[in-house]
Amino acid sequence: MAYGDRGQANLLSRKYDQAISDYSEAISRNPKWPDFYFRRAEVYRRKGETALAESDDRMRKSLESKSPVDSRIRANVYYKRGMRSLKGKYYSQAIAEFSEAIRLKPDDLDAYFERACTYYLSKSYENSIADYTTVIRIKPDHHPAYHERGNAYRNQGRYDKALADYNKAIELSPEYARSNSGIITHRANVYENLGEYKRAISDHSKAIELDPNLSYPFFERGNIHSVIKTCVSPFETPCSARLLREAVKLGTETRVPEEGSMGARLEGRDQYPES
Repeated sequence: MAYGDRGQANLLSRKYDQAISDYSEAISRNPKWPDFYFRRAEVYRRKGETALAESDDRMRKSLESKSPVDSRIRANVYYKRGMRSLKGKYYSQAIAEFSEAIRLKPDDLDAYFERACTYYLSKSYENSIADYTTVIRIKPDHHPAYHERGNAYRNQGRYDKALADYNKAIELSPEYARSNSGIITHRANVYENLGEYKRAISDHSKAIELDPNLSYPFFERGNIHSVIKTCVSPFETPCSARLLREAVKLGTETRVPEEGSMGARLEGRDQYPES
């Protein structure tokens, strides 16, 4: 598999001619392995060589129809490669690999979930929502899918739908909410945008209880106090000034944190089984 792995590295580095050379060598050594045709076709597509890509696609499909290797095993190979690409932030490549895993194993919940995550990170929110919805259809109690779909709705400004999804995630797993300040912070941000400031303050306070090192909730809670005039000025009165000073001390982040469960997943997946 050395040529295949080097071809993958060259593909991700956008060294397309070297990638084609490596995949071609891998094919010459193992002409019945469909994966190499799939990857070389992807390189051809990136170079705009559509006819060659389609030729490799036809060969791959022909080999798959005759291959003794179970389609679910091949799906797992593509899934693992998709995870490598996602961790490396090669989003278009990851989407292609997760899509191939789904084609080979249409009920692959993990592949749908990770492709949804990748679409989200690519700011393709409608596609992300569609995949999270599929995950929920396959597994209706999948609380991280509700959380992440809520994030996509929030980024579209569809705050009522985001709030419904955050609440559903918390309802399905109260323990998830007790151990994950992200969903509480995200719901607080939605409450702010809906003008429900007291509920937003309550959620920011819960987030701070869960993780006192977070700066964003301190900053936002101080801002909200000034908006609803429980304080006169966020910089001059005791309550908001104290909150803002805490935020500055912690290293103020004024954007709502984007990570839900996906951030923890990406941080935690440093090693992958060899395919």
